[in-house]
Amino acid sequence: MPNTTGNRYFHSVTAAIILGFALLGLAAGPSAAIVMIPRYDWWQLSESSNSISNLASGEYDLVQRNPYSMKLESQHVRKDACTSLVAGKLVNQTCENQNLSPILQIRGFLDYSPSDSLLLRNISLPRNRAIAFAVDHSSETSEDFWRLAYALTPMDFVVKSLVNERRLPYKKHPVLIKSEAATLFGKEKWKQPLVAVDCAPFYWQRTSNETSATFTFGSKLYDNFNVSLNFSDTLEKLKKLPGDDAASHPTTSFFMDIQHVLPVPITASIIFASSFMADWDRVPEKDPDHGQLLPWMEIYLCLVKARWVEAEVWLDEKESLEAKSQLGFPTSDIIPFIRQNSGPEDTIKMTVEWLRDIGVPRNSVSTPGENPVYQQGSDNCTIEGMHTVGCLPAFLAVYLAEALSQSTGLQFDRVIDQDKLPFPSPGPNSTVIYNTRFEHLYAYGFGRSITIVLAFTALLLQVFIALIHLVLTVCVRQLWHCSAWGDFGQLLALALRSNASDELHNVGAGVQSSHTWKLMAVVRDVGQKRRLEMVVGPPKAISRQGQTNTDVEDRGPTQMRIPQAGIKYQ
Repeated sequence: MPNTTGNRYFHSVTAAIILGFALLGLAAGPSAAIVMIPRYDWWQLSESSNSISNLASGEYDLVQRNPYSMKLESQHVRKDACTSLVAGKLVNQTCENQNLSPILQIRGFLDYSPSDSLLLRNISLPRNRAIAFAVDHSSETSEDFWRLAYALTPMDFVVKSLVNERRLPYKKHPVLIKSEAATLFGKEKWKQPLVAVDCAPFYWQRTSNETSATFTFGSKLYDNFNVSLNFSDTLEKLKKLPGDDAASHPTTSFFMDIQHVLPVPITASIIFASSFMADWDRVPEKDPDHGQLLPWMEIYLCLVKARWVEAEVWLDEKESLEAKSQLGFPTSDIIPFIRQNSGPEDTIKMTVEWLRDIGVPRNSVSTPGENPVYQQGSDNCTIEGMHTVGCLPAFLAVYLAEALSQSTGLQFDRVIDQDKLPFPSPGPNSTVIYNTRFEHLYAYGFGRSITIVLAFTALLLQVFIALIHLVLTVCVRQLWHCSAWGDFGQLLALALRSNASDELHNVGAGVQSSHTWKLMAVVRDVGQKRRLEMVVGPPKAISRQGQTNTDVEDRGPTQMRIPQAGIKYQ
């Protein structure tokens, strides 16, 4: 009885193989066309001025091994001299404040659109760098509206190295320069500062009996919590400020260490306060006596959250002369990223001394311990005694991100220090700024294209199958075919005149197993009448020349012999 299950399986496998080979053949043409089309993309040049093999030439920039300080104190303020352009004149300034002028104009960037939940802007800085900042105004409550901002920017020494690289001669095509950190452990991405600031307001009626100020922080950056500060203790300075007259008073700012009363780790906390005279209409929720002009104080408690985050940094001459950076996740996910990675080990700590000294140039005549930048930024965000929404947190985020990016300078600048011989050799405490150049042109390559990989796979698979067939045909010792018959018709006639083989049993309804396919068909001289027939049976021992070791084979009562040349057979 025929095995229908085996036949069904055999036919299914055979159909699948035939279909696979058919599809593979159909894919040959399109695959060949795909691999022959060059792609217009950024292609890496073979040479790089900062390659490790060229270190002996001095064509490299060096920075200290770990430029990402987690605790910034007074000794971390850069000691090298920097200048800033103010009113067309160069003045001495700290390196952290050398780009202060455009940052103080941040209020002009806050052109809100009601349809956007996130305001994204860039502030262009001198020396081919920009600071990206955002103000989040998607809030479910009015208390959280316009209070949260963040900013990020590449490290200044990375951008300087890209500019140095750009000054080298290039080919006529537009060039993209990508920067990486080369250490003893290999190449890695640079990190850059990411600073988020959340400012909570409190309006204090100075003639009231309130003894403390309560600041409410929403759920955007932290879990909901309140911070209460006493006027007789932490906020005692505010009671001494003038503000009971109609004159305008400058904003007062000072730093506090209130980490012990906060449920989350923070980088720094800053108080901003400004006095004004107003009636109760200015604060509708406190309107027991409408129309009375009383002294008020607007108090902001700003919590700073800063951390280092990996980013790709490059300079694309075709697009812009400003260095660009890209995080490993969308910009819209920055706030969730900070919230999920807010542990003490990730949070940068800024001491009061560092926050003060980054704005006090050496040999400064300013009051010791005073950084005027915070007051200037707050005043620029104030209109008619009230802060512009979103301006204060945006200013703080941008200013502190810029200060962090300037916290480390180049140990060796190949442009400025090119006359210093001998060139320093990179040591275990140094990092080489490794810049790679790319050109925008047509070329061949895999890149990140899946289509090209699939096309090559289809083509190489056909080559692989052909090679397997060639190896089996040439190298297998058993004879698979011969050239004694000129065409298939002659071979068919020989098969028809041959007697049926007992080996081909149970094949009337199909081949049952692979055993049948292992049988070999040979031509033999059968019987006494010297008649050639096709005989099917198990393979016999075959010599290297393709002849059997014996001239006679006994197969039942019929004698069979290997055909010999020069003999006429029936």
